[in-house]
Amino acid sequence: MPTEIPCTEATRTYQSRLPRLPIPSLQQSAKLYLQSLKPLLTPDQWQQTAAHVQDFIKPGGEGERLQQRLQAYDRTQAANWLEKWWLKCAYLQWREPLLINSNYFMLAKDDPHQPPFTDGPKNPKAGFPPSKFTPFQIRRAAHLIFECLNIIDALETDAIPPERTHQGPLCMDQYYRIFGTHRIPRPGCDELIQTHALSLRHIIVLARDQVFKLCPFADVTERIRLSAADIEAQLWHIIHDVETNPLDPSICVLTTDHRDTWAENYEYIHKLDAVNADSFTTIETALFGLCLDDYSTGADMEASARGIFTGWQGHNRWLDKPLMLTVEASGRAGINGEHSPCDALIPAYIFEYLIEVPTRWSATLSRNMYRYEKPQRLHFRADDRVTRMVATAEARAQKAIAQSNLRVLHFTSFGTDYIKRVCRVGPDAFVQMALQLAYYRVHHKVVATYETSSTRKYLHGRTDTIRALTAESAAFTRAMDDPTVDRAKVYQMLRQATLRHAHNSRQAADGQGIDRHLLGLKLVHLLLDQRPASELHPIFTDPAFTLSSTWVLSTSSIHSGTNYLATGFGCIVQEGGYGVNYMKDRHLIKFGIEAKTEGGADASAFHKQLEKALADMGQLCKEQAAKVSPARL
Repeated sequence: MPTEIPCTEATRTYQSRLPRLPIPSLQQSAKLYLQSLKPLLTPDQWQQTAAHVQDFIKPGGEGERLQQRLQAYDRTQAANWLEKWWLKCAYLQWREPLLINSNYFMLAKDDPHQPPFTDGPKNPKAGFPPSKFTPFQIRRAAHLIFECLNIIDALETDAIPPERTHQGPLCMDQYYRIFGTHRIPRPGCDELIQTHALSLRHIIVLARDQVFKLCPFADVTERIRLSAADIEAQLWHIIHDVETNPLDPSICVLTTDHRDTWAENYEYIHKLDAVNADSFTTIETALFGLCLDDYSTGADMEASARGIFTGWQGHNRWLDKPLMLTVEASGRAGINGEHSPCDALIPAYIFEYLIEVPTRWSATLSRNMYRYEKPQRLHFRADDRVTRMVATAEARAQKAIAQSNLRVLHFTSFGTDYIKRVCRVGPDAFVQMALQLAYYRVHHKVVATYETSSTRKYLHGRTDTIRALTAESAAFTRAMDDPTVDRAKVYQMLRQATLRHAHNSRQAADGQGIDRHLLGLKLVHLLLDQRPASELHPIFTDPAFTLSSTWVLSTSSIHSGTNYLATGFGCIVQEGGYGVNYMKDRHLIKFGIEAKTEGGADASAFHKQLEKALADMGQLCKEQAAKVSPARL
């Protein structure tokens, strides 16, 4: 990406004109909620839940009172009723470790100048080649830092064109929440802080678990930047430091732990010595971070994805940062991101910019004549208690990583062109039906399925839920392998399922989803009214409410992913759940699939059945779609 990005409209041109996130009507949400329960409940269970729902929405009832309170609360908020509650409830109060459970990863395509992979002799302890850093790794890392600074400059000068769909402009607020942001562990509920990017002058670099402050500016006041060659020289200073000096305790491993445990440990280390407090402050006010891994996973794409996602046993990652660039010794690069300040789609666009420009590789690169600060290692003073903290966190991280099975699927038989032209259905809905079919073939049942929908058409909009399991999708998955059902009928059932999914997707994007609305009504009771959970209306304590929002199959997609080898995140439900991220390109569909090795899920079996489901559905459409007249479609 060039330093100056051609742009006819400023990044924040439409921010003040964006509509507010709507609050759906009570009756509409009730209707859609009951509709979504059909494939999950028996008729008797559904009737019981329907009685609770009807009582909830009756005139003058609890639902009407909560709805009015929610509408009044919305009028007191600057952007929308959901923003603060969602950040707190979905992220900052969640206490499970960020490692695997919350942070996402993206693995970039190989650079055009990528040297040949040399796996070398394996280190039996680490499972990776012997520790080393390489010239191409350092050059690509410097290049990524340089290009990332270009993006920050473009954002601060409003030079990135505002995104838009055919319906209009999208909110660009999340782009300004990535840089200079940090999640600080606190007991019960974490704290998210942000320092304005223009006031910051450093990034952090991790190498062998040591954290360094690197200043890529020669003159901060004038925002005079160093060249990529100067940044490369700074990175070599860091490598020399970790190769020649004793290493401090691996404090970064503590970020992989349970959030309350990390909060307790953070507070202790912070108070132990003023040096520690200063180091934490430097980390928390960095623009972004970079991880230099001293090993290579070789050409194995899945191994590289796991390395970006977790590091070796959770090492050399600071998981509280929303943007951590990661480059392993081979030069393969990716990002590991903390999810709370922005949704993964935004870093995906930013990283797309970074890797679109190939690393400049020549014998020498031009240097600026500016003097620059030598990178500074951030030290941590430790005692025996801190040493035990690190050992315990490392053991827990190692166990969590061992129980996580990450699989990457590149489906190469066809992509969106074939789905639209031959199958005559929407590509995203087609993929969602394949996910439903794959799960059904592995587990012989249907489950509540989450798909992320973006609500960025509204001011500070984030996401809502597309409930991908519908009566139509369940009927299709059961019929697909039933030899008694005519194939033409199966194709029609696929079309009905995809049309229903497309309709639900539009509703969610329009702020008319079920789940955020029901959450808002529940939070009015708990937070605004400060009434106990025991007094919640039965609609919220009904087993159907929990069953229908326990996302055994959690899915999300980004863009076409042309510049990515893999993306992914962890499953939400630890026992038997799957986390699936996918990218749809014209002739290729890529998936990242994560599940736990214990608890009933099987990522490898799901990988196999997903590939088969896509192929079988593609063949079904090829056979049947041509027989149906355009009028009937």
